[in-house]
Amino acid sequence: MMRNAGKDLLSLVYYMGPFLYGLNKYVKENPIPFSFTKNLTLYRNIQLPRLDFYSYIINLNHIICFTSLTSTTTIQKKFFNNRINNSNLIKLYMIIEYKHQSGNISPGIIIENNKGIESNEFLSKYKNEREVILFPFTFFKIKKI
Repeated sequence: MMRNAGKDLLSLVYYMGPFLYGLNKYVKENPIPFSFTKNLTLYRNIQLPRLDFYSYIINLNHIICFTSLTSTTTIQKKFFNNRINNSNLIKLYMIIEYKHQSGNISPGIIIENNKGIESNEFLSKYKNEREVILFPFTFFKIKKI
């Protein structure tokens, strides 16, 4: 999606810098319950074009970087049933293992049980999602496909 943003991408940059700074600062100042303070296993379902999938294949046993916010969950679930019916898309189920070391800066924010109690229909719809957001420029080693 970011590749197709074109000229509007520049407008996003002015928003993202202060947003990410504030988010990192908030997690650092509120480590409990928002930062990664223990080992975590996270899960993510994505559908991607074959060309993007091949970039994972050629980087097997190498380190890659996710350059945008990445939504994950602590709930292991089956692959979602998407309405996209395109044989060029590949379903990829990611298992992300985070090994905590004392003194590490949290690479994301734990949202799962921290959404608050709201009457807002959007929040109530997704309150059991158990979401964990990984910050941009988080590095991963691809161990297995």
